[in-house]
Amino acid sequence: MRESAKNEDQLSENEIRCIFQSLDALIYVSDLDTHELIFVNKALQSKFGEPSGKKCWQYLQEDQVGPCNFCTNSLIAPGSKPSLDPVVWEFRNTRDNRWYQCRDIATVWPDGRLVRIEIAIDITAQKDLEEKLRVSKKAAQRLALQDELTHLPNRRSFLAECDNALASSCDNAPFSLVMIDLDSFKAVNDTYGHPAGDHVLHAAAQRLKSLTRSSDIICRFGGEEFALAVPGASTDEALLLADRLRENLKSSPINYKDFSITVTASFGISGTNGQDASSLSRLLREADIAMYQAKRNGRDRVEVYSSNEV
Repeated sequence: MRESAKNEDQLSENEIRCIFQSLDALIYVSDLDTHELIFVNKALQSKFGEPSGKKCWQYLQEDQVGPCNFCTNSLIAPGSKPSLDPVVWEFRNTRDNRWYQCRDIATVWPDGRLVRIEIAIDITAQKDLEEKLRVSKKAAQRLALQDELTHLPNRRSFLAECDNALASSCDNAPFSLVMIDLDSFKAVNDTYGHPAGDHVLHAAAQRLKSLTRSSDIICRFGGEEFALAVPGASTDEALLLADRLRENLKSSPINYKDFSITVTASFGISGTNGQDASSLSRLLREADIAMYQAKRNGRDRVEVYSSNEV
């Protein structure tokens, strides 16, 4: 039995218990060596009931078979000597599934035992708010990079991804860019209405996406225009892909209500073919020139950029 070292300035155990009972926080005191519960205040008992001779890990956690692996005893009493600094941490309790901020400290109890005092505050509402904010922020970030109508990446996202792809590609790796513009799209809106036009844009976008590789980068560039980057592909390979996309759009009309709407598109291609590092702005400009050349040459066709077109 350890001897008490109480002096006139020390609080009695009864005084300490009275102070802890007056607080709204959840408080318990346990023997640092044996984990025996010495004191549990009323606020904590109202949640978990009477301790009934249980050790702290049996009382506070669900289905625990030994001391908690996150126990802070070694931190609050390194070398079995109380630290002057409390350990503050957060965790989700397994009994009530609520979040708590815990403040742990080691001290000598009036009977001479070295004990752990834990003061816990329920912070579930704060954690729920933090999670809602995290989800909202993630959704906002996703929406900032996604076209709302087609659910494809938007121009901002596309440009960033292309910059990263160009920067990380090997010196001799080809890189091709395809601009795609739906032909006579104004006629779709004028004939069937803007809701039909929106439906056609969404359906065409999903069609284009389904026929590209996971490594390809596709976006709604604006209006009825799409952009497709094909890392690792030469302009000849991009030409084959673009022609496949063109043929698929033309041969498979898009159904809207009682209408079957045939959609065609004009494609323009530019690329590096691994000869030298090319700026994304140049590739976009050249692919755009080629795409307008396809328009001038009758639409529903694919053109590869040639310096002779400038």
